[in-house]
Amino acid sequence: MSTVLHLLHSLLGNAVTVGQLRERVEPELFQRFSDAELMAAFRDTCGIGEQPAAGADDATAETLTGNAEWRYPEYLRIRETPGNPT
Repeated sequence: MSTVLHLLHSLLGNAVTVGQLRERVEPELFQRFSDAELMAAFRDTCGIGEQPAAGADDATAETLTGNAEWRYPEYLRIRETPGNPT
């Protein structure tokens, strides 16, 4: 579902409406969700309305959204060079 939401965001931008989401997607994919749930998922998935972290440099900061903000520390840990190779 996130792939579909990102595609619509890239095509239509932040001004996507519930009607546009429902008419451009297979009906059975979104039919079980209310309009409010669907728009909340769209905003959360695409990072719409999020505030940047306090003290973040807007010129170089990249806002992490969804799973990325939780997985980034794991990514950094994996990328570290081991300090004690045994």
